[in-house]
Amino acid sequence: MNIQDPSISKSQATLPKVTIYTDGACSGNPGPGGWGALLQFHGASVELYPNALKNWYNKKKLNMLDICENSTKFRDSLPLKQKSIFGHELYTTNNQMEMTAVIEALKVLKKSCYVEVYTDSKYLQLGITQWINTWIKNNWHKNNNDPVKNVDLWKKLYEELSKHYIIWNWVKGHNNNKGNEVADRLAVQGKETAIKILKCHS
Repeated sequence: MNIQDPSISKSQATLPKVTIYTDGACSGNPGPGGWGALLQFHGASVELYPNALKNWYNKKKLNMLDICENSTKFRDSLPLKQKSIFGHELYTTNNQMEMTAVIEALKVLKKSCYVEVYTDSKYLQLGITQWINTWIKNNWHKNNNDPVKNVDLWKKLYEELSKHYIIWNWVKGHNNNKGNEVADRLAVQGKETAIKILKCHS
């Protein structure tokens, strides 16, 4: 879709802003695990400049779009609403829970958004920003021809990515980042739920 197309409304050219903090937890690896996410919905939105918006509309299938200096105009505000979600799996890995947290958080969004994701997982952050295009080119194999692990989750995540304009940020875990700490507590809550279920059935 071309930004010069008069059919593009002002509302289409402005994306609502959402900040997402995610985390995963696992007792043993593999073992019972949980995931958690904190979504912050901002009253302000991000207005994409014409070239950036045109690029986004024309390249929906890209997994990540870098926003360069002066390519966006921010109208900052405190989040008007927050939403916490979490879940569990009885037998999983930490990486799988990290990925599930982001997938489930993005599923909450019912329309295209400007999203800033914060994760303490290098596996997730590097996988989605550096490795995934090569994996897809190689039919979900690494350069050494080994199959990509967790390919089902990578495919689900890739499908969600095409719907939004996403920036990926890595944050150090347990380092006084409030959003990350909330996501961590939610993930632990999910993990503890899985442990309790297993104990009840043992």
